[in-house]
Amino acid sequence: MAEVLASVRREPGRGPLRNRSLTVTLTGERVDPRVARNHARRALGSIQSQVADDVLLVVSELVTNAVLHGKGPITLTVTVEPSEVVVAVTDHGSESPSFAQQHVDDEDGRGLRIVQRLTAAWDVERAATAKTITAVVRLHPAD
Repeated sequence: MAEVLASVRREPGRGPLRNRSLTVTLTGERVDPRVARNHARRALGSIQSQVADDVLLVVSELVTNAVLHGKGPITLTVTVEPSEVVVAVTDHGSESPSFAQQHVDDEDGRGLRIVQRLTAAWDVERAATAKTITAVVRLHPAD
């Protein structure tokens, strides 16, 4: 069973949907993407459903990649800001994220392409023993 440590932080005086941050620590098990989506859904609150769906798919793809190609523990942070939602996933694996070669019949290998399509920006930051992938989803996609 995945060990989950979660905290939600709201900045005082900022309203119910803005400047809210959630951090979850996961153990690197196959159930982690589902657990991460459930916690991210809490952080999103009543954000517009299409944007929330996009954020939840980005969370699922990034956490799945961390489980399959990284090393635990995995940390997910979802921050709701006035104009965007920032998703950051940190794992302790050394493998670099990459776009997989795929064929029409392949069932996997599309995760980073999905993230790239749904986000305004994404980036990989490396530290000595970990890497963090950060993705930004606009609250108002036309922005």
